[in-house]
Amino acid sequence: MQYVEEPVSDLVDLAAFHCTTGVPVALDESVDEAMRGGADGARDGDGDDDDDSTGSLNALIELFEPSNGVVAIVLKPSVIGGFERCARAAAAARSRGVASVVTTAFDAGVGADACANLARALDAAAAKAAADASAAAAADDDDDDDDASGGGGGDDDGWDAAAARVGVGVAAADREPSLVARLAPMRHGLGTGEWLDGDVFDPPAAPLDFSSASAGGGVRVALAPAAASARRKTTAAVSEMNTTTTTTTTTAWGAESVYEAKTSRGTYSIRVVDSGGGGGDARPPVLLLHGFLGGAEDWHAIASGLSRSHRVVAIDLPGHGGSALTPLEEEDDEEKDDDDDDDDDDGGKVLKERRSPRERDRMGTSVDGRSKYDVESVSDAVAALIPALGASKAIVVGYSLGARIALHLAATRPDVVHAVASIGGSGGIVDSIDRATRAARDDAAAAALRDGGVAPFATAWYAQPLFRALSTHPWWRGGKIAAARARNSGDARELADVLRGMSPGRQPAVTGRDVRDVARAGGALFVAGGEDVKFTAIARALARECGDGDDRDTSSRVEVIVVPGAGHAVHLEAPEALIRALTTFVATATARAAISAAGATDDAKGGKKTRARRYGGARAGNATPRDDAK
Repeated sequence: MQYVEEPVSDLVDLAAFHCTTGVPVALDESVDEAMRGGADGARDGDGDDDDDSTGSLNALIELFEPSNGVVAIVLKPSVIGGFERCARAAAAARSRGVASVVTTAFDAGVGADACANLARALDAAAAKAAADASAAAAADDDDDDDDASGGGGGDDDGWDAAAARVGVGVAAADREPSLVARLAPMRHGLGTGEWLDGDVFDPPAAPLDFSSASAGGGVRVALAPAAASARRKTTAAVSEMNTTTTTTTTTAWGAESVYEAKTSRGTYSIRVVDSGGGGGDARPPVLLLHGFLGGAEDWHAIASGLSRSHRVVAIDLPGHGGSALTPLEEEDDEEKDDDDDDDDDDGGKVLKERRSPRERDRMGTSVDGRSKYDVESVSDAVAALIPALGASKAIVVGYSLGARIALHLAATRPDVVHAVASIGGSGGIVDSIDRATRAARDDAAAAALRDGGVAPFATAWYAQPLFRALSTHPWWRGGKIAAARARNSGDARELADVLRGMSPGRQPAVTGRDVRDVARAGGALFVAGGEDVKFTAIARALARECGDGDDRDTSSRVEVIVVPGAGHAVHLEAPEALIRALTTFVATATARAAISAAGATDDAKGGKKTRARRYGGARAGNATPRDDAK
């Protein structure tokens, strides 16, 4: 037996237990409390955890008092607050000759895969520390050095430097190189996924390998080979009519590039992250649309899971991150205005409202008075992007603002949308008074954003009751979500234009009835967090409208999923629950696409075009990859 985990209810009794029994001890819940205590304690000016100095790490090190008999600590990344925090705790423990055991906390395959890689890294660090300590001790023996610390010259990275890297001071008298030299790879607790009713992936992301179990018992986690990871990063193929995409960087799950989508509003430059793979009629890609202030990175956990079996594309919506609009040349429009003015003088017509370029920039409008960014024109750009990706249709998944765009696309362009999923989304506002009130409120917020900048605005934005669950989530609390948005969202003026122009009070309202064609073809999914009462009600209302009617096939393809314990931002608060829901939804929609492709009629081959249901068709648009992507 290597150790007993937390044998006493009060740590005051830990020394008495060890001295009486001689049984080694591993700390478990005490590690959680120590590390979380540092996270909830003092913070420095930039909002980051101040646990590199006197916070959680020092609280943890106090538990390594020799009389306590601590030989190991148990690290649960999902409980402690991330892999970086675990690595710092492990380094502090390693400096005292205390081993680290990584365990999952009922994580499914995605979490287990990451925990297994962390365990492997910590085992390697422990082996190096032990080898360095042994070498230092041998050198001391050769020099007849009687210094009990064993920490004389050379590189002390085995224990002292490891502590220095995490800001933990180690006095010479406290060093225990003999304990460090005994460090060795540990048996980790990575098999809790087997206790769950299946995994969210098939095959599992981190399958347990019983055949390779060592003689001492236990199982191993089969880590994904590097080649498989590389394949997931392959650049997406584009249609023959497009030029080659220039890839700039590669994320953990896809290749990054920039496409240009030409619409009646101008040219949208859209940053795209693409996992690569197919995109034909039988396997439409999954297109992910983020919310306001977000970006393609918001979907990292979701895309990492879905991309194992489907092509996944995430974008920065126009006005965010690496995407923007270059309006059409305004000179031609102004010449037309001059002609109109002449007609007005002669014929008594009503003059158009004229604004200077500076005034238009302040208000986020173009010469025709329309916003630079509105739901209709951004939807046009997204619709133009889909065929440029080499796909005839896509399974469009959107969150909040992205959900409104997804639903608008499903209503107006069923020719490019095979299935739609709305997460914390609505179809806009119907009542005219409510529309005007919301538009005015968004105008005021946009002015504050434009004048004050992204950082203070993001802090105020995520202080709204709507985001209470997100802002208090262990991954995002302490202002982390607002700080992340301030770093990555983009230019304050562009975001202000988005907030004003894409207000729910200005967009054409979409009802569940408007997306029936898409629901009938591939399906419609409406997701909301259980703590998000307002959008749970909206999801159910949209699904009810979409599924009402005599067509049982359509109603059977409409689903509502409420994620318990989650708030508005389900994809950030409960990604594994959402992955499970989307994996099933996408697989079912893909199967329907394959059946449709196999039984395609002459209409589907070009004889009969699908008609937009509600708004008289979309404005013409096309997209191409940009050659000079930087």
